[in-house]
Amino acid sequence: MLPIPPTAYIIAAALVLGLGLGAGATYKIQRGNVLALELAIATANSQADAVMSTAKEDVAKAENKAVLANKELDDAQSKFVETVNSYDKQLDTIKLYSNYKASCPDSLSASDTARISKEASSYAEYAENLDRVIKEKAAIADEAAEYAMNAYKFAYGLCGTKK
Repeated sequence: MLPIPPTAYIIAAALVLGLGLGAGATYKIQRGNVLALELAIATANSQADAVMSTAKEDVAKAENKAVLANKELDDAQSKFVETVNSYDKQLDTIKLYSNYKASCPDSLSASDTARISKEASSYAEYAENLDRVIKEKAAIADEAAEYAMNAYKFAYGLCGTKK
């Protein structure tokens, strides 16, 4: 066997020392990268928590707004029902038709002519009242249709469905 020169020992020792120092430096660099990634993940998680809490607050505000809107809609509906019932009570007091039974005698006297013109004026009054009542009922029907459309839009908007 050949003798090993002392420089070979020095080279071997330098090689082992270099590998050890290189591995240690690589570990420290990789550990630094891992710590940087952990810090980035922690920062991202805290930002996500902040966004989530803001979103939860927004949802709570939207729910409160929806509850208030629903209450206002219910109040409006109650007021509408009261108004319709009031109109119906008013209609009970309006005479919509005449209870007179007109007789048709063969000959008319002056008093009969006066009675006929009085009945004709009551029919004209009846026609005016009927026209007014029809217009009021049409307005009520329009309000009911608008209320129904608003309720429909509110319900579908609240549930988040689209048509």
